[in-house]
Amino acid sequence: MNLLNQAVLQALREAIPADDLNELLQQLRDHLIADSGELVRRVQGSESREVLLLAHRLAGMAANFGCDALAHVLSHIESELRTDSGRLPGAQTLDRVDSLARATAAALEEMMRG
Repeated sequence: MNLLNQAVLQALREAIPADDLNELLQQLRDHLIADSGELVRRVQGSESREVLLLAHRLAGMAANFGCDALAHVLSHIESELRTDSGRLPGAQTLDRVDSLARATAAALEEMMRG
């Protein structure tokens, strides 16, 4: 699975003026980093409802902007919690979310510069 879905990003480029899109992508980048950290904190606090809500929100944002790999992992977390509210993601999954959030943020930053 690709980090970024270029077809989705191209559709966004065609639909949204460049300056506005760059602002949206900057906000997304900031949210990905901050909210993935918050997800980890909520898991450590065993706050399953908040983890579910954060995973859902982040998955939606990521999917809307073509951040496919990150959206996929977050959707999996959401699905697991909907099936079993006590099934919080483990350290390996959280590391995956963190690394994908950082890689996605870097790719978005590079795209905005290019």
